[in-house]
Amino acid sequence: SDVCSSDLLTAITAATTAHTRARAELDTAVACARATGASWDRIAHAAGITRQAAHRRWAHHTDPPSP
Repeated sequence: SDVCSSDLLTAITAATTAHTRARAELDTAVACARATGASWDRIAHAAGITRQAAHRRWAHHTDPPSP
Protein backbone atom coordinates (compact mmCIF):
# COMPACT_ATOMS: atom_id res chain seq x y z
CA SER A 1 0.00 0.00 0.00
CA ASP A 2 1.05 3.59 -0.58
CA VAL A 3 2.43 5.02 2.69
CA CYS A 4 1.47 8.55 1.66
CA SER A 5 -2.09 7.80 0.61
CA SER A 6 -4.70 10.54 0.58
CA ASP A 7 -6.47 8.83 3.50
CA LEU A 8 -3.44 9.36 5.71
CA LEU A 9 -3.08 12.96 4.60
CA THR A 10 -6.77 13.51 5.35
CA ALA A 11 -6.21 11.99 8.79
CA ILE A 12 -3.34 14.41 9.40
CA THR A 13 -5.51 17.35 8.41
CA ALA A 14 -8.35 16.17 10.66
CA ALA A 15 -6.01 15.60 13.60
CA THR A 16 -4.44 19.04 13.14
CA THR A 17 -7.87 20.66 13.11
CA ALA A 18 -8.89 18.76 16.25
CA HIS A 19 -5.63 19.72 17.97
CA THR A 20 -6.13 23.41 17.15
CA ARG A 21 -9.68 23.31 18.51
CA ALA A 22 -8.60 21.48 21.67
CA ARG A 23 -5.85 24.03 22.36
CA ALA A 24 -8.34 26.87 21.92
CA GLU A 25 -10.79 25.16 24.30
CA LEU A 26 -8.00 24.63 26.84
CA ASP A 27 -6.88 28.26 26.57
CA THR A 28 -10.47 29.41 27.13
CA ALA A 29 -10.94 27.08 30.09
CA VAL A 30 -7.76 28.36 31.71
CA ALA A 31 -8.77 31.98 31.15
CA CYS A 32 -12.17 31.29 32.73
CA ALA A 33 -10.58 29.44 35.64
CA ARG A 34 -8.24 32.37 36.31
CA ALA A 35 -11.11 34.85 36.00
CA THR A 36 -12.99 32.95 38.70
CA GLY A 37 -9.99 32.85 41.03
CA ALA A 38 -8.33 29.50 40.33
CA SER A 39 -4.66 29.45 41.30
CA TRP A 40 -1.87 28.52 38.92
CA ASP A 41 -1.23 25.52 41.16
CA ARG A 42 -4.77 24.17 40.70
CA ILE A 43 -4.75 24.87 36.95
CA ALA A 44 -1.38 23.15 36.63
CA HIS A 45 -2.61 20.12 38.54
CA ALA A 46 -5.67 19.86 36.29
CA ALA A 47 -3.48 20.16 33.18
CA GLY A 48 -0.91 17.66 34.44
CA ILE A 49 1.98 20.12 34.31
CA THR A 50 3.98 22.18 36.81
CA ARG A 51 2.74 25.51 38.15
CA GLN A 52 5.65 27.22 36.45
CA ALA A 53 4.84 25.61 33.10
CA ALA A 54 1.18 26.60 33.40
CA HIS A 55 2.08 30.18 34.23
CA ARG A 56 4.57 30.35 31.38
CA ARG A 57 2.03 28.96 28.91
CA TRP A 58 -1.07 30.93 29.86
CA ALA A 59 -0.19 34.01 31.93
CA HIS A 60 -0.01 36.29 28.90
CA HIS A 61 -3.57 35.23 27.97
CA THR A 62 -5.10 35.64 31.40
CA ASP A 63 -3.31 38.06 33.70
CA PRO A 64 -3.58 41.81 33.26
CA PRO A 65 -0.30 43.60 32.56
CA SER A 66 1.60 44.88 35.56
CA PRO A 67 1.51 48.68 36.07
